[in-house]
Amino acid sequence: MRVLHVTRDFPPRRNGGLSTAVAGLVEATPCPTAVLSFDAWRPRGKSKPTLRDTEHVARLASPRDLPKARRFAEAFAPTHVHVHHAMLFPFAASLGAPTVLSIHVVQRELRRLRELPSPTQSEQAQAAAIARADRVIVPSRAARDALGAGEVVPLGVAPTPLPRFGGEGALFVGRFADVKGLGTLADALPHLRTPVSIAGGLPDSPRAVRKWRARLRGAKHLGWLDAERLDAAYAAHAILVAPSWTESFGQAVLEAQMRGLAVVASDAGALPERVRDDVDGVLVPPREPEALAEALDALAGDASRLASMRRAARAHAETQTWDRRIEAHLDVYRALR
Repeated sequence: MRVLHVTRDFPPRRNGGLSTAVAGLVEATPCPTAVLSFDAWRPRGKSKPTLRDTEHVARLASPRDLPKARRFAEAFAPTHVHVHHAMLFPFAASLGAPTVLSIHVVQRELRRLRELPSPTQSEQAQAAAIARADRVIVPSRAARDALGAGEVVPLGVAPTPLPRFGGEGALFVGRFADVKGLGTLADALPHLRTPVSIAGGLPDSPRAVRKWRARLRGAKHLGWLDAERLDAAYAAHAILVAPSWTESFGQAVLEAQMRGLAVVASDAGALPERVRDDVDGVLVPPREPEALAEALDALAGDASRLASMRRAARAHAETQTWDRRIEAHLDVYRALR
């Protein structure tokens, strides 16, 4: 097998959990792989060709790079094309190899939660890609149920050294977006005694970042962190707070658990599949700031309970590493031979 991944963003560029997930999958795959990453690519862009490639990774920043991208893909000669963003599916399908479509965000669910009156362009593209793909996979039961399609093939996490279980306070990790529950966190801050740090932002929208920071004045803002600094942030905290309206998987939760953090998360989407309530974290009703604040303060104030949950979180994450997850992905490819 020779697998070409077509995606948006790939390390060291990190615009969210997608890049981490694809990087983990690529690293764990034992057969030859290549990555075609449409870094910050927009269909109507007018920038000059900027394709940068190594032996196994090519990056695009403009539609003018498409001819070079096609040559890169054809030279690799994939037996399978694994697509990680529905907007990129038409290009991926044109390469002629069997296609696997990973759904990392259920666009229909986002529209429902945001109470939008009609399907978005992203939702329409996702529906079209699902109809055409040879196989569709989702990372959680919650994503499958929301989508009404797809085979559940969970993502994994990279192993890390045993943490020291130090640190204190709570950490939020992620993009600044309404569906990540930042509004709920902002409304919870006045009720909280536990200090909260925020690692994240919107790398392509400084204006939106300023607006969110103004709302989140009670928190310490760490900015958008690279992998090394994010590891340091995990080590400096004891609890991850994940107040999302929904999650298709919850990559940041699994990363935090691997690093020995307990989790306070919304009882929504796939988060209950990541967090075992009162074992390695606490689940709270989504969009309820006072419940979030109460759960955070109660956990932070109970040293024995917190220590037990942190150890349980690490042990749980160790059962979900990529070496345990990769075989299910390989089975998907094998079925398309």
